[in-house]
Amino acid sequence: MEMHLTIKSGELPFGRKLWKYHDSGIETKLTFSTCKDDEFTCEDGDCIHITQRCNRYTNCADTSDEWNCSTIIFPPSYVKEMIPVQEDYLPIQVKLNIHFIPSVNTAQLKFASHTTIRLVWDDFRLKFQNLRSDSKLNRLSTEEMTKIWSPVLIFANSLGVEQFQVDTSTNGIVSRHTEGSIQVLDNAQEGYSYHGESNYIHLSREFFNEYLCHLQLDNYPFDYQVCLQVYTLPYNIAPFVKFVKGDLPIRYSGQRGLTEFDILNEVLQITENGTKVEAKIIFQRRIEYHLSNTFLQMSILLLIGYLSFFFDLEDFTNRIMVTLTTMLVVATLTASIQTDLPKTAYFKIIDVWFLFILHVLVLIFFCHTLIGAVDENVANCIHPLSSWTQKPGMKARLNWMAKIGVFTLIVLFNVCFWSFALNAHFTVPKIE
Repeated sequence: MEMHLTIKSGELPFGRKLWKYHDSGIETKLTFSTCKDDEFTCEDGDCIHITQRCNRYTNCADTSDEWNCSTIIFPPSYVKEMIPVQEDYLPIQVKLNIHFIPSVNTAQLKFASHTTIRLVWDDFRLKFQNLRSDSKLNRLSTEEMTKIWSPVLIFANSLGVEQFQVDTSTNGIVSRHTEGSIQVLDNAQEGYSYHGESNYIHLSREFFNEYLCHLQLDNYPFDYQVCLQVYTLPYNIAPFVKFVKGDLPIRYSGQRGLTEFDILNEVLQITENGTKVEAKIIFQRRIEYHLSNTFLQMSILLLIGYLSFFFDLEDFTNRIMVTLTTMLVVATLTASIQTDLPKTAYFKIIDVWFLFILHVLVLIFFCHTLIGAVDENVANCIHPLSSWTQKPGMKARLNWMAKIGVFTLIVLFNVCFWSFALNAHFTVPKIE
């Protein structure tokens, strides 16, 4: 089979040029080179070291070393829809980088998260070229990413984006784990070739999503919450693909102190036979706000109500009015705080506190009423001089007994309440 090359006068045949078959007249590009095995032939025939090809710097005078710098070599038989399974299943490494969590909405049972999801797998059908040891330089173009098989990730508890699939916001790279072999690649160019089964495809994308979080508010506001970001595989590929953990599968890189919560820990778990990924984030509610704006205020109101025992015993009107006004303020404050909380069918710790404060004030109101009533009844009756009612300080004794009884009740309740509340606040839940 004869081929010939037409060149200009004084031009040498070296380099990469179009040669024509003598019989058919079909042209094909061939390289006629004097370069060594570890060198790349420029279009004009010059030689550079092969590692300088596609390094993002022009080393050939004609810049041909930066031409055709695609990363993937697709075989003619490649079918995108076929899952690259070699054995029982295709393992896909999943890695999450949670950049920050701007908010946790207790009333609406949701939280927002800015997360980068990275999926890593190998495709034995592919070959790669021009790979660098620094994976960041081995970027895939959008066209290449849309041509390869890639997994679809479903966001199971998301209120926004429903799935992760390749789009213009997806970043793709190839990580090199083997040494390549020098071969003549497409367009008669020399280069390193790498097998797809030993070098890995990485696809990543950033998402800003809101996720449902089923909050358990029994211990509110001394509670911990475990919120999840759940990702699953579609049913049609789940039998052939399984998630596996990579190195450092989850990382939180943002500020851990939020407005209402502190982020204590994050854990990535793979469940349901490798088809579900659960990113569990442990939140501890910050109690500073509630201590100063709820418990301290309520305690001051309770103290005001209790101090009415020290008013003049004959000043029945002010003793009753102070207690009644305090009760109304407590009821109003309780209703105001409850509007910011989700409705629950069970009592929260803060509900127990509110109920106790209100009931103690009711008890104080009852004591004032009883003392006033007993005093009035005694004053309107005629008794013998030897009657016990003539003993001085009957009204004072009843008031003293009420003060001691209510004070004892308050102390006992606070010991029990704060022991339970602080134990709940400092006991971190275990993630199974």
